[in-house]
Amino acid sequence: MLSMRIGDRSIELSPDHHGQFIAREDGTPIPLGAWRELVESDPDLEWDTTLVLQLRDGSEVPRARWTQHRAKPMFQYAAGRIRVSHQVIEGDDTRPIQVKASSLAKALGALLIYDETWHYDGAEIVLPIHTELWPGAPRRVRGAPFRIAFELSSDVFGDQEEAFRQLEQLDEAEIPAFAAALLTLAGPVGPEYVKEYEPNVFEGLRFASTYLADEFAALAESDDVERFSEAELARHAIASQKYPNEK
Repeated sequence: MLSMRIGDRSIELSPDHHGQFIAREDGTPIPLGAWRELVESDPDLEWDTTLVLQLRDGSEVPRARWTQHRAKPMFQYAAGRIRVSHQVIEGDDTRPIQVKASSLAKALGALLIYDETWHYDGAEIVLPIHTELWPGAPRRVRGAPFRIAFELSSDVFGDQEEAFRQLEQLDEAEIPAFAAALLTLAGPVGPEYVKEYEPNVFEGLRFASTYLADEFAALAESDDVERFSEAELARHAIASQKYPNEK
């Protein structure tokens, strides 16, 4: 069990690998010494001793703070990984934080990972897809198809109108990758939530389904429990097509 020391109080906690963190893809731990050395060699990072993590061997690791962004990004080492967190400030552009965290990851031979689902590989975003959505569906998505899918499924980057313009300019050969990424990102919440609260996601799926009628139909008929939500989304996208098989 790990413990967090805040002032003179110590609170036990379990390692939490959810959210955004820096980790090595093969699962090997990042050495604490390498992390300390990196922080101390970076003039834009400073230790924040107001909150300290106590490791199993009794050693303590304070958080590191990046001083060049007003959201005060924090990097906390624990269990061979580095958790990334920051304040949420309306209107802030968080992309510089992703770039900084990605550069730190690269220096440590690691990746910037989100919910163990997708990560930055150098300067490029990659989505590993853990189940085959339809026969021959992409299992890894990177570049423009992923960026567009992510922007439609999240307000982090904030310009969904531009994402739709970019979607319409995608090469037709890239649409399966876009569809696989959007289905994977939207899948866990299910079609009713997506239709009501994420209309941009639903419009993106409907757009993709006009190009991928056979692929979406195959997914919609799937009874695989691991693909249940994605199958439901595909079924609803097909049913709502205004102009089937047309752009």
